[in-house]
Amino acid sequence: MSKGKVVKKFIAILERAETFAESSNSIFREHFRLAHFVLISDEFNFRLSVKEAGALLHSYGFSDFAEDMCRRIFEDIQSDEELLYSEEQKKALLAYELTNIFGGMGSWNDASYSDKEVQDEFLSLTDDLKVFREKLVQEYRIT
Repeated sequence: MSKGKVVKKFIAILERAETFAESSNSIFREHFRLAHFVLISDEFNFRLSVKEAGALLHSYGFSDFAEDMCRRIFEDIQSDEELLYSEEQKKALLAYELTNIFGGMGSWNDASYSDKEVQDEFLSLTDDLKVFREKLVQEYRIT
C-alpha cells in the first residue's frame, strides 16, 4: 500500500473514530479530530511557530486542551534537530502521537458498551486504528 493510500485510509478511520467518539461522548474525540486536521490541512505545518500553530488551531475551534496536547508534541518534533523528516513525515508522526491513546488507566481500551452493535463497532474501530497507526509508522519510517 502506498503512502498516499495509507494516509487516506487512516484519515477515513479518524473520521469514523471522531463520529463514534462524539456519539458515545468519549473524551478522545478531540484526539481524532486533531489528528485528522493535521493530516488534511495545508495551513498546518512545521514552518509555523508554536504560537502560530496554536492560533491556527484556535481559529478552527479546537479547545485549549487540544491546543496544549498538540503544542507539546509539535514542540518536541520541531525542536529535535536530529530528526531529518520531511513535512509529510512530521505530520504523520504528529498524527501518530495524537492517537496514542491505547495504554494506561483511562485509555481508549478501557471503554466498554452494553449495546452489542456499539461494542462491535468500537472493537472494529480499535483494531483499524491500531493497524493503520502501525502502517503509518512503516510507510513513513517514523518512530
